[in-house]
Amino acid sequence: MSMFSEFANEVVSTMKVEHDYIHELAKKVKLLEARVEQLEGKE
Repeated sequence: MSMFSEFANEVVSTMKVEHDYIHELAKKVKLLEARVEQLEGKE
């Protein structure tokens, strides 16, 4: 049982790291999109 819960904890913490990474990536993408719109608006 304890081996399984250790494994489950590892999976959960890995998923949290992935989630944070994806969240940061999404923020960067939104910033890039806003920047591109600004540049296109200047033309």
